[in-house]
Amino acid sequence: MSVYPLIFEPILKPRIWGGRQLADVLGKPLPPGEPIGESWELADLPGNESLVREGPARGWSIRRIMEQWGRDLLGTVQPIRGRFPLLVKFLDASRDLSVQVHPSPAAAAAEANADPKDEAWYVIAAQPGAIIYHGLNEGVTRGRVLEALARGEVASLLRRVPARPGDCFWLPAGTVHALGAGLLVTEVQTPSDTTYRLFDWNRVDESTGRPRELHVEQALRSINFEAPGPPPRQDRTHVASLWTTVTRLVTCDRFVLDQVRMAEGAEQSIPYAEPVVWIVLEGAAEIGYAGGVATARRGDVVLLPAALEKARMRAVERCVWLEVRIPSPGDLIGYGGQPPERPASPGKVPAPEGSPSQPRASAPPQE
Repeated sequence: MSVYPLIFEPILKPRIWGGRQLADVLGKPLPPGEPIGESWELADLPGNESLVREGPARGWSIRRIMEQWGRDLLGTVQPIRGRFPLLVKFLDASRDLSVQVHPSPAAAAAEANADPKDEAWYVIAAQPGAIIYHGLNEGVTRGRVLEALARGEVASLLRRVPARPGDCFWLPAGTVHALGAGLLVTEVQTPSDTTYRLFDWNRVDESTGRPRELHVEQALRSINFEAPGPPPRQDRTHVASLWTTVTRLVTCDRFVLDQVRMAEGAEQSIPYAEPVVWIVLEGAAEIGYAGGVATARRGDVVLLPAALEKARMRAVERCVWLEVRIPSPGDLIGYGGQPPERPASPGKVPAPEGSPSQPRASAPPQE
């Protein structure tokens, strides 16, 4: 089987803070009468492996794709703990999410069954006055956090940042954060589901009649109280041509995130020699390749394999998408990098942690 652009079935997650915007805005098929907070679009975690939606590999998991396609999928990009090195979601917050933190590599190493996580939020839709909580206010100490938790009032310690469509927020590991009510975002992150819930707004989960579990000690150990919090946004840079504009939103060790705008009818080659993920925000595009043509529309998340041949993209209508790349040698053919040598047959990918050959205990509960 030759490689081709992959779109996966969404993995829908009911959440007490969820809503219906995933259907109303992005066209996701949601079950009736249930608040859906998350749609996992590209995932390779134990018990949550994305399945291919269409084409010759329909029904295959991302795990099987990695095993069968090897370097034809990944190029020189390395898996993380044997798994695909990105996790991509849509989040619909009709209510505030819990105040939480993800551990840094150093903090994760000190905890049982914990994985570090860096992430970014791109705002797709926002109600007037919507905010995110990003980091602690200057001078907040561990002691003040504990006092606020004892009173059941933490919001005054958090930095409030207005959120509007098109905003992109950078959330490195160790940053206290919460997505505010009235926001629909796409979330790009390293493949980890380790979340330490610090505060949950004193609410009760209607399905259990109890407050949700908190992880206060783990969360406090993950926060660096000695250093100022990171800024909520990275500086943007722009590159424009007659038909296309590319805006750099986030650069970090684990991924690079760009926003791309293309005029209707514009067409260009896809020059990458490594895997690329496209998150389509507006419009529709055709992706031509040696074996055919694939169509991507608003709400689709597309994984372009490294060995995709004769790849070209044409905007069927004005199109806006997020492009996610994983830093690696030789990202671009023709931009100073060289295409990686490819084996005669697909290479093998090591068994991931959590597979039968490498068992792994479950991670702490997620948001």
